[in-house]
Amino acid sequence: MLRTLIKTPLGEITLKQYQPFNFSVNAIDADGDKLSYTWTFEPGSEIVTGSNQVERIFTIPGEKKVYVVVSDGRSEVSQEWEVTVPEEVIPEVIAKPIPKTDALALEEPPKFKVYVIEH
Repeated sequence: MLRTLIKTPLGEITLKQYQPFNFSVNAIDADGDKLSYTWTFEPGSEIVTGSNQVERIFTIPGEKKVYVVVSDGRSEVSQEWEVTVPEEVIPEVIAKPIPKTDALALEEPPKFKVYVIEH
C-alpha cells in the first residue's frame, strides 16, 4: 500500500527555454512492493516511464504541467507541477554608419555605432 509521496521541487517553477531541470518524487510502499513511475508532460502529453526522477528541457515558452503517477500495482498516488517558461526576449541590434568625415577621406575603415534595443 502506497502511503507517502514527496515531490521535489516544491512551489512555483519558472524555467528558461532549454534549461535542463530535474523533477523527482520519493514514494514509500508499506508492503515493500515494487513501484512504477509514469510521467506525463503537457501540453503534448508525452509519457515517460521508469524512474522516480526525470530530467526535462522545455524548448517552447508557455504554461506547462508535469504529472507523475506512482503505482504498486494495487494503488496509486500522483503529483503535479506547474511550470512557466517565459518567452525569451532577444535584443534587436541595429547598426548605423557614422556620417562621412575626413577620416573616411583618408581611406580609414568605416566606423559604426551599434545600438541594442531591448523590448
